[in-house]
Amino acid sequence: MNWQMKSWMIGLLTALLILGATGLALAEANDREFYVKVSMQNFGLEDDFQWSALYATEDKSKVVAVPKLGSHNGAGLTIGERIGRIAGELSFYRTGLPTSFQFAEGGNVFHSSDSDCDLISLDFKYYFVDPRENNLALYGLLGYSHARVKVDDNVGYFASDGTLLGSDDSKFDGSGYNAGIGFLYQFDRIALDGAILYNGLRFDRIKFGGTEYKPDPRLKSSTTVVRLGAVYRF
Repeated sequence: MNWQMKSWMIGLLTALLILGATGLALAEANDREFYVKVSMQNFGLEDDFQWSALYATEDKSKVVAVPKLGSHNGAGLTIGERIGRIAGELSFYRTGLPTSFQFAEGGNVFHSSDSDCDLISLDFKYYFVDPRENNLALYGLLGYSHARVKVDDNVGYFASDGTLLGSDDSKFDGSGYNAGIGFLYQFDRIALDGAILYNGLRFDRIKFGGTEYKPDPRLKSSTTVVRLGAVYRF
């Protein structure tokens, strides 16, 4: 794990700890609760992740092929705290994405094994009705995401004339936001949580062949994410 990922994780954990400390100081015990959630999500990367090419050197003599990444189902784990109508959540999701490449030579399409996308999210929810008084509560959600996409092999490395120089593993790192709506349906300590989100990401680092580059312009992706999870409230 490199220092950038460590710094993001430390920042997210710190924010959640601040939320917990605020709850301890401002709320009574019966006004707050902690919970864990196991979720499934349908997630994918779009926009620039559609058989494009990313210049990896300043003179543009070499480029890294950017794959087409389809949507797929993934799983995640969430810890959260609710104080009245406001909740904060820290989540980790992993999704395997169908991956294919279209190389310059002859326009052939080469398929690789599924890429892995790790998504860390810090989300805040506002419930439109008090969950303590209603079994069904709708909410709005706004949050921050950090994504890392690891593509195993079959990533083309080209000279400016289109010659295939080789292949290697690559990693794409980026960050962005989540915004959407959802619902919570409660059965005593067990609850069902579902949401539809808009996820926007900008990728500003790529690591290929042991070297890290900063793409210019940054790669972007925007997609709709559907999540459904089971919650256990303490």
